[in-house]
Amino acid sequence: MTRSIYSPLGADSDNASFRLITLHPSEDPSAPVQCTLKEHYLANSNEYEALSYCWGEQADRLAIFCDGQPLKATRNLEAALRCLRRASQCRLLWVDAVCINQDDTPEKESQVSIMREIYRKASNVIVWLGEEGDNSNIVFSLCERMVTYRLGLLKKGGIGSAEHAAMLWGPDRQQMLQKRLKDVRSDNSKTNMETCEDEEDLNLDKTGKDCPWRDTKSHSQLEQVSALNLTRK
Repeated sequence: MTRSIYSPLGADSDNASFRLITLHPSEDPSAPVQCTLKEHYLANSNEYEALSYCWGEQADRLAIFCDGQPLKATRNLEAALRCLRRASQCRLLWVDAVCINQDDTPEKESQVSIMREIYRKASNVIVWLGEEGDNSNIVFSLCERMVTYRLGLLKKGGIGSAEHAAMLWGPDRQQMLQKRLKDVRSDNSKTNMETCEDEEDLNLDKTGKDCPWRDTKSHSQLEQVSALNLTRK
């Protein structure tokens, strides 16, 4: 009989406990996903990252190995962990489907109640949008341009201008977006895309390579787009 990977969490109401996984490294992209599970406390946890993702089809599952035991994860989660896995370093993550015992209803209710704090205390929140497909790379090229444009506006004091407002809320914003997508498609094969004059001041991350078979530059810039969207509020 396979032993459970879950032990009851502590019941300290003043310092809630939760679990984190240590995602083991591998230089082989096709190697099974391996991780270990350990209890931590919100008040004094080690630095960790939290994963936000769509679970995907519940019936479509693949095995990952947690504490040496097979655990069925949705295909989308398995792909996310495989992509986030580093070649030579461990990665400490909070992943709800693994860190919460899904067969323990009281635990699920308790963990959901502190989920906001779990995300808030994370050093980084990773948003997994799924594997590349259907020309999804075009979206990240568009995001790169949006970052360049918005940072340029910030630098020039253009946020809040009539042009900027039209791009965000104007009646023709959808047509403007479609035109930008069309422009990106035509330029997508180019390695050097147009940037503003002061590109060196943008300080965009162009070096991250956590996942060896994708370009992380656009993913980093997508995070910057999200941050810049705060200017709309």
